[in-house]
Amino acid sequence: MTRAFACAVLLAGAAASVPAKFNTSSWVGSAYTPAAAPNALWWGDYDGYEATVDREFGVLASWGAKTIRVFLHSMVYARNGTKMHDDMDRFLGLASKHGLRTGFVFFDDCWDHSGADLDAPCVPRKGVHNGCWKSSPQDVERTSISKFEPYVASTVARFASDPRVQWWEVYNEPQKSNNYSMALRDAGFKWAKAQNPTQAVLSCWDDNADTEIVDHHDYTTQFTGSWMLPVTHPNKTGLITEGGSRWFAPPFSADAGSPLTVLNFLSAVKRDPATADKVPGIILCWTWFVGNDNTRWHWSSPEGADEPVVPWDGLFFPDGTPVSYTEMGAFRLYATGVNDFLAYDDFLPKAVVDGDHFMNLAANQVWHAGKPGSPGGVGGALAEASFWPEASSGLFHMTSDGYNVEVDVAKNLLVLQIAMDADSPPLGTFDLSTLDNKGCKVGAWNVVQLLVTPTSVSVWFNTMLPETGFVGDASDKARVPHAPAPRITIAAVQPPADGDVMLWSDVEGMRVDYISKLPVAALPNLGH
Repeated sequence: MTRAFACAVLLAGAAASVPAKFNTSSWVGSAYTPAAAPNALWWGDYDGYEATVDREFGVLASWGAKTIRVFLHSMVYARNGTKMHDDMDRFLGLASKHGLRTGFVFFDDCWDHSGADLDAPCVPRKGVHNGCWKSSPQDVERTSISKFEPYVASTVARFASDPRVQWWEVYNEPQKSNNYSMALRDAGFKWAKAQNPTQAVLSCWDDNADTEIVDHHDYTTQFTGSWMLPVTHPNKTGLITEGGSRWFAPPFSADAGSPLTVLNFLSAVKRDPATADKVPGIILCWTWFVGNDNTRWHWSSPEGADEPVVPWDGLFFPDGTPVSYTEMGAFRLYATGVNDFLAYDDFLPKAVVDGDHFMNLAANQVWHAGKPGSPGGVGGALAEASFWPEASSGLFHMTSDGYNVEVDVAKNLLVLQIAMDADSPPLGTFDLSTLDNKGCKVGAWNVVQLLVTPTSVSVWFNTMLPETGFVGDASDKARVPHAPAPRITIAAVQPPADGDVMLWSDVEGMRVDYISKLPVAALPNLGH
């Protein structure tokens, strides 16, 4: 979330040196708020969310997640601190059951400093990024510093030696010009450390006197610059508690640190003997779930904006479907070392380099990924590509296991065909212009997925949150989201054929960000 300061230059404060006693390299995950919740006040209704928490944690565990970053809120403690602590204990029990450890955040200066109400949930507004996120503490609570000592001290004391807790984060993005916030950060650090916790105590920004770990946020692709801050500190390890967002559609098209570029950076740091012992932990793409925090839209998206072509933040839709199977396959590889890919190329240099890198597909060039003659196995396989049309014309083709998906950019039309048979009639079509996100977007990344099994063939294109059954208000808490339906699905007309993935376009300037193929056996909850 940053969120008031997201793209600002991150300055290191004066800080005392401490031993680098916390190895953060295995702290790999994202921030967690239930998909149906618009802000951290959901803790005030933990009982109503607990079943959802358990289900969503199961999704994370199935992809190798290790870590969750979780925001608390001062108003929840003020209402009933004992209940909040008991709920945290239940929450930690569920997280531990699924192999997850938790870092908790006490204070946060981001977004609305007024309007938080535990009894009247905020209703998200379409297009408004984090439109319901409420700072902690709210301005009305800021009557003294010392009033928050019980909140911090009693919470840390309750869990001070609990191995289920990974860290205590005193303050997310305190406003440097706000004397109250900076004083609260300083006091909060002292209150937490006074409880002698076994866990690290940290706080923004970067290195400062109130953190035991370099606490870095970055929404750039300056990997040789600002991203190296938590790597190069002489005495402290690092944790990137907010690490990037995806490219977004015009007029905001720029890579803000998309997941594959960030994982490539971390992998390069890990491979380099000079930095291998200083690999920072990572909280990737702001949040685990695309949901009612509305961070699937850009910071600057206007109210009422169309659903995004690809979410800006969030790794899963509420039902557990990944926004990108390629991203999550790469995440699993980085977090666990398990490589499930039958084919994979992100076109990134395997080194610490700035910027995103992609392939420019030449006109009539055929690109092969994977090995011919290696279909996905008994259960089939899913091929996925991310492509960027430069012009409002041209065809993009992806072929896998004997079937071909064509995207006609000019007609905004999706077509499924038998591969290598130009004379065969379409097996299915879909008019992409009927979608809320307007289908194929020129000057932006689009994601197409082709699933071929022995019995069926399905195609997805630029999946959207409402396709899981969510409506964007408090009623979503009671919903069990469903898998997004494919744009095209048919009964298989032939067995899966040759196993490599091919890309082709008839025009110059078709970019490809990544291409992958994964076996169905490696895809949890595919289509449920």
